Amino acid sequence: MSLKKGNININQTTKSVKKKLERIKESTIDLSIEKIDDNKVKAVIIMDTIVEPYVRNRMSGGFGKKDDDGKSKTGGVHLYDPLNSYKNYVQKELGKLLKEQYPDYQLCKGEIEFNITIWTKPPQAFTKRQLVWSIIKKLLRPLIKPDIDNVAKTAMDFCSKLFWEDDNQVVTLIVRKYYGERNKTIIISTMDIEPVKILGRTNKEEEELWQTLSL
Repeated sequence: MSLKKGNININQTTKSVKKKLERIKESTIDLSIEKIDDNKVKAVIIMDTIVEPYVRNRMSGGFGKKDDDGKSKTGGVHLYDPLNSYKNYVQKELGKLLKEQYPDYQLCKGEIEFNITIWTKPPQAFTKRQLVWSIIKKLLRPLIKPDIDNVAKTAMDFCSKLFWEDDNQVVTLIVRKYYGERNKTIIISTMDIEPVKILGRTNKEEEELWQTLSL
């Protein structure tokens, strides 16, 4: 499949994407959901790979800009998402697990706390001491790819519309990277089934707190 923009042809099924898809197809994805209380559930996704973050082609040249005559330039590379296939594949697999294991699950509409922990194998050049400090003591953390903001975006995209209605429901986002004996990702979503409603008149404590506001 190719995308076209003006005179630019963009091949979306790159070798890089195919390799990433091959890795995820050889891996396992586990899903468990538990009810915490009447209005809160927790979904845990365990993957024996690292979530593949978005990688975008950088624009070069003048694409998207206009020349002195006001005409659009067509040089450079269009910015696009080459990992859409990966995201769709993971979302499809999670959808199957959700349908098989939790057929009555309904999309959550309230607040969401989204927690991602990534474990990546240390470099082969690490000494025994470095391995102890990185894997066991967890005092040596990976300063390498993937970038956690890109991982968070990918993970939120393949969880959205499966577990909740809209990404704007995510009010807490925590992403951590550690060294581990093997590559692994754990995604924990703690979700309110319905938005919390605060009704009724203010009590004495609330009245005192309200008076401190400068709205």
